[in-house]
Amino acid sequence: MQWRQACRLGDVAPESARVVLIGETAVLIVRSAGACFASSPKCPHLGMSLENGEVEGGSVRCRSHGYKMDLASGECLTERGLRLEVYRTELRDGWIWVELA
Repeated sequence: MQWRQACRLGDVAPESARVVLIGETAVLIVRSAGACFASSPKCPHLGMSLENGEVEGGSVRCRSHGYKMDLASGECLTERGLRLEVYRTELRDGWIWVELA
């Protein structure tokens, strides 16, 4: 695992999401509930983009089919058995860092 710089904290508004490219890996960066989260940018249901999903209270809801994902654990809150790949994050000197394989 390796820590990689993703984007500036100010590049992602509170309660919103943005896809960034870290090397060749697309990562969804989310600011919600006073924290920063990082995950796969695709819903585990059918692979739809989560970038324009509804962000609230540490979760993101896929706009395509309504699946709601907990951004800390990756667990789907609306459908058992689905899991979003999540990554650890750190805030360093105004930058969001993500731990990737």
